[in-house]
Amino acid sequence: MVSNASAKRSVGGAPKKARVLIASTAVWDGSVGWTPECLPYAEGVLERYRKAGFAHISLTIAAEFHGLEATIRHLAQVRRFFAERRDDYPLAETIDDITAAHASGRLAVSFNFQGGAPFGSDPAIVDVYVRLGVRLAILSYNMRNTLGDGCQEPGDAGLSLLGRRFVVEMNRCGMVIDLSHVGRRTSLETVEASTDPVVFSHSNSVELHAHVRNITREVIVACAAKGGVIGINSLVFMLSSGRKAKVDDFVRHIATVADVTGPRHIALGMDWNFYDPFMQRMFAENPGMANLGYPPPPWDSLAPETLPQVVEALLGLGWKDADVQGLLGQNMLRVARRVWRRPSS
Repeated sequence: MVSNASAKRSVGGAPKKARVLIASTAVWDGSVGWTPECLPYAEGVLERYRKAGFAHISLTIAAEFHGLEATIRHLAQVRRFFAERRDDYPLAETIDDITAAHASGRLAVSFNFQGGAPFGSDPAIVDVYVRLGVRLAILSYNMRNTLGDGCQEPGDAGLSLLGRRFVVEMNRCGMVIDLSHVGRRTSLETVEASTDPVVFSHSNSVELHAHVRNITREVIVACAAKGGVIGINSLVFMLSSGRKAKVDDFVRHIATVADVTGPRHIALGMDWNFYDPFMQRMFAENPGMANLGYPPPPWDSLAPETLPQVVEALLGLGWKDADVQGLLGQNMLRVARRVWRRPSS
């Protein structure tokens, strides 16, 4: 049965079957920008996610270009923001917080990092961040850091000794290891070293579209074999060579990865680019990005309101209801149930 609160989330004009599946699922998006650079453009973003039917989003509050002190300061400010709005946007400290938010028509949030710099090269800080709501972190962001190589490093070196210490500590503390933006060899070595499932929160298949940020079949298979999931990204340059992000292209990437892993290992990592002015500044300051396959912004992506179209397209491909619900959120919830836990200190 779909609760009244859940039903109120769904997009009014969507076909009935899509509305029902969205409303009956704790929908989870694994990658939403929330760093200081993104926030000037974030007015109304949370409410758009809630109205579109999402029950939980993972907010990126720091990246490789944020150090330990800057991250702590921003995290404190973000936590205060949500403490003052907990009736609408509760902090997801447990799986029950997400399911309760879904049942009451609210939007739960948790935090993530995209890169290792926010840890300050100290594995002991993982424990602290978990207690402050950071439940997922990417080890390296595109380039090489002290933990391992990012996906843009031509040398493709693997997981460092310090990186291995971080894997152990993240496993112990219940922080999900994310390998989007991470290099191929570092990804494979992390999957092998981790005792928990790992995820690619917002990555696509490089076989379907050749881009430095997309991942190989070998990596996709390894992640799924470990029990992890791949969140499919809707940024246009990761979908196709066009300039417009299209639902059909997004669904094609979902189906392509699902053909390799099965539908239990697919999730949403839409990476909605509502902060394109920041991306334009970044591109202007780093013109070498063009040599790595990044077109000049604006970078189109799919907004939350496109979710019913995604569901309808998958149903049109013959996907079962349970498999669609897995993509929408159940698969990420399964990983979180396995990984999220309090440290045993």
